[in-house]
Amino acid sequence: MKRRVYQKTLVTLIAFCCMCSACTGEPSPEHSSEKTDTEITTSLDDEEDEDNTSSESIKDGEPTITEKPESEPEIVSTPSDPQQDEITSPARLGAGNITNGGFATGDDKYVYYVTHGSSDRRSIVRENRSTHETDFIYTTVPKDNPVIDCLNLADGKLIFRENQSEAGTYAIYSLDLNGTTDYEVLADADIANVTLYGGRLYFSKDGSLVSTDLSGKDEKTLFTSEHSSITAKVAFSIANDTIYFSDPANFATGGMFFGKLYSMDLDGNNQTEIPAGVEVCNDDIFFTDGKALYFFGNTESDGSGYYTCNLDGTGLDMTAKAAPTAKNICGKYEVVCDAHEMYVDKDGRGHELMHNEEMASAKIVLVGDDIYYLGKEGNKTVTKRIAISGANETLLG
Repeated sequence: MKRRVYQKTLVTLIAFCCMCSACTGEPSPEHSSEKTDTEITTSLDDEEDEDNTSSESIKDGEPTITEKPESEPEIVSTPSDPQQDEITSPARLGAGNITNGGFATGDDKYVYYVTHGSSDRRSIVRENRSTHETDFIYTTVPKDNPVIDCLNLADGKLIFRENQSEAGTYAIYSLDLNGTTDYEVLADADIANVTLYGGRLYFSKDGSLVSTDLSGKDEKTLFTSEHSSITAKVAFSIANDTIYFSDPANFATGGMFFGKLYSMDLDGNNQTEIPAGVEVCNDDIFFTDGKALYFFGNTESDGSGYYTCNLDGTGLDMTAKAAPTAKNICGKYEVVCDAHEMYVDKDGRGHELMHNEEMASAKIVLVGDDIYYLGKEGNKTVTKRIAISGANETLLG
């Protein structure tokens, strides 16, 4: 600490002020603004949801982006490394979010999720964690079967995947969250599993696993699959600076591919087979929580089902035979569901039934202590949220 010489009266005055501040017990502004790990997103009530829905702006022929109101709190850019930032790491966001669709994400200030306003449009909603105020920040152009997924936060940008209806491909969009309302297309191809790690994007592109910087440039091909003329996406997940993936070598019915498990470095070097004794599907659950691998696979002895194994391939075990089944892990919580029931294991002592309703698909995305899933209202697919405790079930849209 630097020492300076002041006049005696000034020193006395400062000391007196410090004593008064200490007696009040009030935290400094620095400490009062801190967020704890236990902070969660709670539900919106129906009136707030309806009021905010009416604010959606729609223009035909181009995506709609809503500018940030001047009175809205400034958005704090999040660190680009999801493993280093405790808010956007798998300890706060589900390790299997991307493989479950990735239709929600968040940081310490906001949560972002996809809503289904109409049959031909999808929107991204930003919700303030403290006030629960919402605004629509992006809406697709009208198209058949619109898709927005793979939401990732990085350096004040929201990066996501959107289908291109005319071309039958997907594009990666980067939306500026700092009030400029700018967005750009980073890539446009047969793209899947867009994942942010260590300040770079990783995704399956035209049958290869590639990496780019956050502007979509400096593309590096890490792995290229060898298969039939049908393009196969590469299923992968990243943890501990290692990419775990399956080689989609063998085509199966239903458009799925199966192949062996592998690992490699972030630059594609040291590709090594993981001797798990199972063929892994490329078009279903595939993720790691940094401790184990979870996937849909097939063995000669047990057939097709949902499996788990250690990162070195040992300890292979079938966890479920039926489909559809989804699994996701966030810290100490493990959530599994099918099209009707949702189970939560909170402490490693077994799964308990937490929720029961008809769902549009068995996909579950975790943000903090909240579960985002696709429910049904009549014949319409809707995004819903429920706390892991089973409380605060909310229709989001």
